[in-house]
Amino acid sequence: KLTSQFIENIPKDKPAKIMFYKNLGGDHWVGIGVILKNGKATVSYADSLYPKNTYEDLSHSRKAKDTQAKKFIDDISHSFEQVLGNSNVKKQTYKHAWTQTNWRGDKEEAPSACGVYTIENMRRFLANSPAADQEQNPGSLALRKEQLVRMTNPTAVVGASYSKTLMNAHTHA
Repeated sequence: KLTSQFIENIPKDKPAKIMFYKNLGGDHWVGIGVILKNGKATVSYADSLYPKNTYEDLSHSRKAKDTQAKKFIDDISHSFEQVLGNSNVKKQTYKHAWTQTNWRGDKEEAPSACGVYTIENMRRFLANSPAADQEQNPGSLALRKEQLVRMTNPTAVVGASYSKTLMNAHTHA
């Protein structure tokens, strides 16, 4: 669970980005990216299978996964609201997310691509990537290959620390 102590320990002298992943119901991955800037937080939800789902859509849905997604957003948002105040936290759909294209008819795009796209969408979030319609979505097979290359290249984790209040991981090429 995200604690207020964790949030309070995030440096406030420059904007910060934090990402979260969640598996809904054991078979679908989604992500949340949070931007902290000037005492305000923007909580952006990314779902590669249902990218147009807004917070309001999830609030009115009776589907189990939508209920779980809304709870995920609410839990993250609530943690930031406790520290920053309700009026300083905005919930939105991540507009630059790539989606699983044609997965019902294309053999390459399988329902299991949500994990690959969640990782990619959160990478895009951290990198300030342009809008999804301004870059070509290469498909899940190409994304899987790219992610495997990233995992096997000589980039090493040079330091990681964990405490009850803050976890930092630093990568170095």
